[in-house]
Amino acid sequence: MFKISERRLKIVLNIDRHGDHFLASKYCHFDGKHDRCKGFKTLTASVYHPVLRRMVKQAIMECEKETRENLVLFWTLFNEAMKEASKDTKF
Repeated sequence: MFKISERRLKIVLNIDRHGDHFLASKYCHFDGKHDRCKGFKTLTASVYHPVLRRMVKQAIMECEKETRENLVLFWTLFNEAMKEASKDTKF
């Protein structure tokens, strides 16, 4: 299951290294968590938001195993969501 919201997509679109937003210089962090949901691995993309002074989750995917195919699926779905939000941005 892949989860992302329009509000979070707006934050992601500001993480453009060629942009002039204050988030343009921030890194996207990617992590797999093994104890959030029993029997599933949680893949998360997040960014440190300096105004909120915390890590903000951008996208979450629950999967049975942390495999190469699931990692590719995560980033494929993430890019598709970004394409819908902005026609010319690829993360």
